[in-house]
Amino acid sequence: IKMTFLQFFNIAMVVLLVNFKVKIDALKDFPILNGKYEEFTVEWYQDVGATLCYTILMSTVTPHASKIALPTVTMIKRMWDRGWSNDVSNDKGEALTKMVLQSDWEALYTGPEIPTFFVYGQLFTSLWCVMTYSSGMPILYPILSFNYFVLYWVYKSLLLKHY
Repeated sequence: IKMTFLQFFNIAMVVLLVNFKVKIDALKDFPILNGKYEEFTVEWYQDVGATLCYTILMSTVTPHASKIALPTVTMIKRMWDRGWSNDVSNDKGEALTKMVLQSDWEALYTGPEIPTFFVYGQLFTSLWCVMTYSSGMPILYPILSFNYFVLYWVYKSLLLKHY
């Protein structure tokens, strides 16, 4: 939960603290609350809101790159082990493998556990960021829907093929 809070703070709150201007003399030389916007205006939504939308949209795609890269490497290792064949066994029912030990074969074909804490962290971070700013930017709802759609299909395919 600590990681989720820090991600939320990085995405949603830092942008707000850096871009808002509060007239406090003690904060003149400090980069927080010394931005160019004093309230939520059209210009704020065009400048900062667009950046938030882009950041949340990018957080839909970028976390999955590493989650898809590892199974791709594992798939290539499995295909190499089978001699680049799509079949797992031959006509006699024997496993197509170059492995000598059963434990090596099982280690290659058994995937790791699902890191559910990362999945829930990403779900809640996206949800909190969207709920924070969605009253002024309703475009965040379809972005969140797309985020959950991608997350569902990535983890469904990983569950069936990798984990």
